[in-house]
Amino acid sequence: MKFEHKKFDFRKFFYQYVIKFLVSLLVATGIFLSIYGFNGFTLMSALDGCFYATMCMLIATFGSIATNAGFFDIFAYNGIRIVRRLRREDKDGGSQFYGTYDYTKSKEEKRRENKRVYLSYLLVALIYFVPTITLYGIYRVNLTSIQPETTNLLQCLLILIKLI
Repeated sequence: MKFEHKKFDFRKFFYQYVIKFLVSLLVATGIFLSIYGFNGFTLMSALDGCFYATMCMLIATFGSIATNAGFFDIFAYNGIRIVRRLRREDKDGGSQFYGTYDYTKSKEEKRRENKRVYLSYLLVALIYFVPTITLYGIYRVNLTSIQPETTNLLQCLLILIKLI
């Protein structure tokens, strides 16, 4: 049995993971800043912003896993068939695939190389999970005051630094 050594392709790695990571980090930061900015600069709005950014990235992670597993292939194939039927130049319904089975098999061949496409979304979710847990710990330990909604996030972090 002969093992083949795969050559590391930096361009493919960059396009597949780094760009997805940067875009998902930008989206999660936008979610955080929109919630934190529009709800007031308080501990609770920061906690909500981090939590919502984490949950959105986890939803994107699970959606990416489902898509890579072929969950939505049948819907995509039917959408392609409907669009081809509606176009004027393709009234006979001719297609490059004989049926759903051929379409799903062709998509499986393309997905074999991209087994871990969800890692960039999961990494951003973990990046936002750490401040979520930290802010929740500050809230639960009640380091700020009796009313955490009126306390500024910067004041909470300064109190935490003084305790350390």
